[in-house]
Amino acid sequence: MMIPIENFSNLSLMEKGAIVFGNGKLLFTQYKEGYKISLFDLRGEFFEVTSSNESTKLIKIEQLNDYDKLQTYYTNKENGLAE
Repeated sequence: MMIPIENFSNLSLMEKGAIVFGNGKLLFTQYKEGYKISLFDLRGEFFEVTSSNESTKLIKIEQLNDYDKLQTYYTNKENGLAE
């Protein structure tokens, strides 16, 4: 059962991870200043997953509603800065 997106921000980090990793599609990953930031598509909604570059520790998972920030993933992909 999916949690409605509008309730996503109220979930724990573990609950968010279970939803995004279990149901989302990984689109891109980029590395910045010791962090790994991945973009996931979850039924047409985008989520940014930030984790430590040194370990698998999750730092945050947020819904991405900023079109300009979303475009940076595609620009970085074209420039070879995102996988």
